[in-house]
Amino acid sequence: MTGGSSGHPIDRLMRRVIRSGERVTDTDVRDIIDRVRSAPFSTRSVSVDPDYARIAAANGFTVHSPTDALTAHVAKHVWAQQQWMVTTTPEEYLDDIRTVIGARTARLAFYERGRRPVVAVVAETDEVVPVGRIGPASGPYVLVMYSPDSAMILTAYMIRSIEAANIPAGALWLK
Repeated sequence: MTGGSSGHPIDRLMRRVIRSGERVTDTDVRDIIDRVRSAPFSTRSVSVDPDYARIAAANGFTVHSPTDALTAHVAKHVWAQQQWMVTTTPEEYLDDIRTVIGARTARLAFYERGRRPVVAVVAETDEVVPVGRIGPASGPYVLVMYSPDSAMILTAYMIRSIEAANIPAGALWLK
């Protein structure tokens, strides 16, 4: 990355779409989906809520704080909130996220949050999470957020409605 922003051409395209509303072709949309789907989960180190760590331990998982963002997200959304079944591993959670991004029903939203570009992908839970991994507190949609600056997936969790994603009214929706 240069200057704090990914220099990858698809990440640059996403930032232009967000900042100037640049039109994209069907090929661009496919390239954006491929780019986001292949992105790593954020590698930053984060603190884990002690309650989430205790719940993880009760389910047989050890979580130390601080930990990597993927483990922290699994501790929260899988083991504590039970959006996914508590037996879901970090690898399975990440597989489900990648399925969201390429899903037939996926919708992409481009916007800025706090002056930072974000690409959100929303798809129907039933289409992207295997039945055996859908938890008792699941929502009908899975939301994935990607940063074209860091070229990483920032978060992913289930939501009750598209409105619950708090995507700004001025967002550009594709697909």
